[in-house]
Amino acid sequence: LLVFQPECATCSGGYVQLQCSDDDTLQILIEKLVDKFQLKNPSLETANDKLYMINELLPELKERSAANLERPLKEFTMKPRRPCPVCLKWTTSLYSHMMAAHNWSEDRISELKEEYRALRRERMLSKTIKSHDCGLCKSGYTCKIGLALRQTKMLKATDNEHSIFLDSKPLPSRPPLLPPLPEQLSVSEKGSVLCPVPRCSGRFTNHDSLAYHCMIEHSELGAAGTPQNFAIRQYRFETREEYTEWLYDRCEETCTSFSTKTSMWSGYAMYRCNRAGHFRTSGTIRIGCTSKKAQSHCSAFLRISAYTDGSVDVTCCFGHIFHELDPTALRLNERQTAVLQKLIEEGKSLVEIGAQMRAEYPPTNRLHYTTSNDIRNLALRLGLEINGKEKRQTRSQQALKEEGGGEEQDDEENEAEQSASSDSDIDDEDEEEDEDEEMGSEYGDYTEGVEHEVQLFPDVQDGEANEQDNRPSRNRRAPRRFDEYD
Repeated sequence: LLVFQPECATCSGGYVQLQCSDDDTLQILIEKLVDKFQLKNPSLETANDKLYMINELLPELKERSAANLERPLKEFTMKPRRPCPVCLKWTTSLYSHMMAAHNWSEDRISELKEEYRALRRERMLSKTIKSHDCGLCKSGYTCKIGLALRQTKMLKATDNEHSIFLDSKPLPSRPPLLPPLPEQLSVSEKGSVLCPVPRCSGRFTNHDSLAYHCMIEHSELGAAGTPQNFAIRQYRFETREEYTEWLYDRCEETCTSFSTKTSMWSGYAMYRCNRAGHFRTSGTIRIGCTSKKAQSHCSAFLRISAYTDGSVDVTCCFGHIFHELDPTALRLNERQTAVLQKLIEEGKSLVEIGAQMRAEYPPTNRLHYTTSNDIRNLALRLGLEINGKEKRQTRSQQALKEEGGGEEQDDEENEAEQSASSDSDIDDEDEEEDEDEEMGSEYGDYTEGVEHEVQLFPDVQDGEANEQDNRPSRNRRAPRRFDEYD
């Protein structure tokens, strides 16, 4: 149902649509309308013997399709209708109508938009039209419906932001006792929680049973040989800040990072180990990109319940099963990102931040393995600038060193070439005579035919000539011997 609003300047009111049965009469419908909407002397008109509309509304709103009869009776918001300046047809999608029916260009449509905006500003500035200001975006609207639509869009955008304690439903009140643990070892053939240990066919209905199973059956295995504590603990925190600080400390001690399995719903949320789950490639990922998912399930989990007074109840297990504890696969939590953000804001370079993290934090902490990509991604997300001043200085210093070293090498090479050129003239004649004698003794009658070819490959077996010449040694290719054909 759309209730009639005569004060609305944009849509000029609404209409009431009723779907009646064959037994209802006009008098019955009039009584229903008068009782529900407190109408005074309403006059009804019939259309297709089943659609009844209020006569007080605009004439264009009466021309409704018979398809409205098939829709259920419900309350909705009507989009404002405007007349076409060419054919005078009332439509809710005016600009699409101008493009499809009248072949208007985008420039003409933009001009039409400016005209409607100017008229809207005049209405807002006039004394007869009341302006409704939005408290979220600080903009004015001439219609309450437009203001309500804008506020709902703004609220939806803020609700989509990630916050584990925000929920559309109200939080429950705090119970006097902690919630009881589920039944231990609830084994089921159709259970969705599987034991990741090879040759173990354990199937359970929840992560609590998997933790009990690992504590009884696989306590010696642990996390790839590292002993683990599979005990399930319950805690109660008075404030959310106390809970978050405890969680950060506990995750750093046990080399754990959680990912959301069940989002916050009425104060309840479920988290599991970030190494658990199935990795499904979409085909757009580059070759060589690896996933942090190591197995289908893990015994580590975290279950929280938030209440109206700000307290939080926690049921958790920080023991991991089968997969290796890898600090590089952990996620950067909010406290760790705050440390990096402070260093970026101080203007330190990527090299300085990485060196400081390796010096201040142990190898079991995720900050010890901070990479340049982590810092860049964080700076990009927060809109901060990375200081590359020191990096540019080191590059310039290396360039100066290379230029200085290159000049020294050029001077040494020039001196060596000058000293070698004086001795090369004397040694060339001796080398040619030695080559002629050796080739004559080795190949006999073929020395005359290959005399020019042998001169192209000087003898490199003479060690004394190479030491004086300071030229790199080259392997001589022996001349080919061709067989005589009949």
